[in-house]
Amino acid sequence: MNSKILPKPSSSNKQVQEYMAAVRKGMVSYFVVETHEGWSIRPAIGPSQAVIFATKEEAIQNAKAAVKAKHGKVFVFNQARSLIGQESA
Repeated sequence: MNSKILPKPSSSNKQVQEYMAAVRKGMVSYFVVETHEGWSIRPAIGPSQAVIFATKEEAIQNAKAAVKAKHGKVFVFNQARSLIGQESA
């Protein structure tokens, strides 16, 4: 099989720009996860930085505040780690 190195796509390519914007948005998103200790919030990247809150509402409000300036999203998971909702800041 012959392999061919493809040229790097142009940064002015609209599809590339949309993809990079989505990746950046995902990098500033936060996860709200139900745990046996309460509701945890943590950045999508850097799970060791988790903070626990007593209620789901309190956790979501704090996560929204954390992503507001960065234009990220908040993803909410139950104890089974299933996505149960998402919120925009």
